[in-house]
Amino acid sequence: MFILEDAGLFMEAFEGFQMIEAIHPHSKILSTARDCLDAKTQGQAL
Repeated sequence: MFILEDAGLFMEAFEGFQMIEAIHPHSKILSTARDCLDAKTQGQAL
């Protein structure tokens, strides 16, 4: 997912983090990364 983010594919990275977070809902690093991407994707349709 970090590769997608580095490539500027924020929506794809955000969706990937959501999928991983569904499996590991208590992971702090995933939550932090998803929140960061959420801010970058504000205003874009999922």
